[in-house]
Amino acid sequence: MNKTLLVAVATLTSSATAFAAPGGELTINGGFEAGDTSSWESFPSATSTFDVTMDANSGSFAGILDNQDLASGAVVKQSNIGIGSVQPGDAIRISFAAKGSVGVGGVAIAEFFSELDGGGTSASEILGGGPLTITDDWQNFCFTTVAGPDVSGGVSLQFVAATGGAAGSFATVFIDDASVQISELTTNGDFELGDTSNWESFPTATSTFVTTSDANSGAFAGEVNNTDAASSAVIKQANVGIGVVSPGDTIEISFAAKGSFAVGGVAFAEFFSEIEGGGVSAGEILGGAPLMLTGDWQTFNFTAIAGPDVSGGVTLQFATVTGGAVGSSANLFVDDVSVRTTTGSTLPYCTATPTSTGAPATLSSSGAPSVSLQNFTLEGSGLPANTFCLFIVGPDAAFNPTFDGFMCVDSPTRLNFPILSSAAGDVSFPLPDSAYTSVGGMPPSVGTRLHFQCVFRDSVGVGANLTNGLCAIFGN
Repeated sequence: MNKTLLVAVATLTSSATAFAAPGGELTINGGFEAGDTSSWESFPSATSTFDVTMDANSGSFAGILDNQDLASGAVVKQSNIGIGSVQPGDAIRISFAAKGSVGVGGVAIAEFFSELDGGGTSASEILGGGPLTITDDWQNFCFTTVAGPDVSGGVSLQFVAATGGAAGSFATVFIDDASVQISELTTNGDFELGDTSNWESFPTATSTFVTTSDANSGAFAGEVNNTDAASSAVIKQANVGIGVVSPGDTIEISFAAKGSFAVGGVAFAEFFSEIEGGGVSAGEILGGAPLMLTGDWQTFNFTAIAGPDVSGGVTLQFATVTGGAVGSSANLFVDDVSVRTTTGSTLPYCTATPTSTGAPATLSSSGAPSVSLQNFTLEGSGLPANTFCLFIVGPDAAFNPTFDGFMCVDSPTRLNFPILSSAAGDVSFPLPDSAYTSVGGMPPSVGTRLHFQCVFRDSVGVGANLTNGLCAIFGN
């Protein structure tokens, strides 16, 4: 095995409003649960088809792209998503489930593009570096990448069913649970769309919320002016991160602000953990008091912890509050608003085959793939009793027949000396930074993507088998 470990690099509460693509998640209808192919663009070959099917990886529907035309490429894509949300250099997390069949030179390819406004791209890549290894069984795929230097046109995830020129070449690809995520949850948080879109506003009788060219950076900022006595004018990035933020996640919040106030007027920044259908599970005034603002731009940074229920996402709101005296006013400028989650994630992928127990062995995890928490632990279950297990890790996924199963890790490095499973077939292995350095590798950093698997002895077949793979993307 490779001896070097490789790493890839209080006042108001909010009403729960679900958006088609909540902050963080850029795809719309990525799971085809709309029951159609809406929000997907299709570039067919002469007779290729793109439709929904009930043969799904999860939920009720998936997409199916079938190309039987020789020497052609049928394409479907989530096009130009994340405009105003994705920034150059952002870390992008991409995952999807796929299966299918290809033959006589046919292949399935997944590609990712950083788009320019008006056409063209600033960066592009074939995910995984080549065709997808697909079979008749659903597999999960996960990738990390970085947005290019110009994403004025957003980003695109596309799938290609390409055929060769020989007679009988074909490519049929099933797609489900397509996800393109960024750690940034706000949309138009810097107002660079030139308007207040993606912001919710709850005005007072005569308050105003507009964009202004008096910006901290870029061309625009937001301005809230409230001169109504004894009132609160509110703007918010509402219910962002639905399906992305988990209870207990660390949320990093930053923004630039300035303002002017008179006769008891103040401005607050508040953060809420939302419950689907209404209500909050946690709320706080950031900094515990009104913002200390002047006529000059200042940058504010806060860290919050998501509450026990974030089924409705999270909300950052700004309130301009006036007193009851005549002449009370609050005028607030905000810019460069950012709400980011830095918590890691895991995704099982690849195929495990039955062992001597009659069922496949499973690899999962406990704790979090977190650089700071250091509590990430690999958990194997369903192994034969009292058998030796070797945990391996690598930078990329694979799908190669090995022993009586499939090697799901490319360029693997072992993480441990063989350890025995319990009588129940369970085995675990903690992964603090020292687990990586002990085998001559580098510990993960934020954004690192690693693939794990357990290789173990068995009493049937060639005498060895493997669990499924586990893709982990490390967070703060």
